[in-house]
Amino acid sequence: MFDALTEPTATDKIGPDLSHYLDAFDPPFSLSQAALTTVGIDVIPPLLAALADRGLSVYVTHDLSYLENVRESSRGGMQLVKVNDPKFHPQANRDDANVLLLARGAELVGCIASRLLWCEQSLAEELESGRFWVSSPASMWTERDRCVTNSLTARSIASCPVVYCGSVYLDPSIRGGATLAAMCRLHCLWLV
Repeated sequence: MFDALTEPTATDKIGPDLSHYLDAFDPPFSLSQAALTTVGIDVIPPLLAALADRGLSVYVTHDLSYLENVRESSRGGMQLVKVNDPKFHPQANRDDANVLLLARGAELVGCIASRLLWCEQSLAEELESGRFWVSSPASMWTERDRCVTNSLTARSIASCPVVYCGSVYLDPSIRGGATLAAMCRLHCLWLV
């Protein structure tokens, strides 16, 4: 059932920094044995099987440049938000960037990404100043990029890490069914 996940040359065709989902899944020790058993037997295998039935393989990486590859192959169908764009966050690394990719053979056909960002000021101030969106607001953030935050909660979140998920894309040929739901669930499980 998971031949595409274990094919040794599958990632070589797409890129060297990819790992198969199961190889990269490393749950924290804080999870109970019962929770690990549930996730490892009852949750992840059916999700991977559902995607494999559609001819899709699931890979993960910490390299944001794969999002640019998906955007280019989508011919404008995918919008890459600045938080997940390696041009605006060249220092993103395995400690703060996670990307889940769907592939059909060597073709990337879906993705979702998340970033773990530190908010020194309030989340609202970080959003409005551009510090949340780009690594260097002085040179990468313009008046045209203006962000207005009206949320009272965003003003109370400060001095803490914030996870931002975005850059979600599915090729039109794989839309429908439970593909998006399976991809998002697997991504969230990988983040735990």
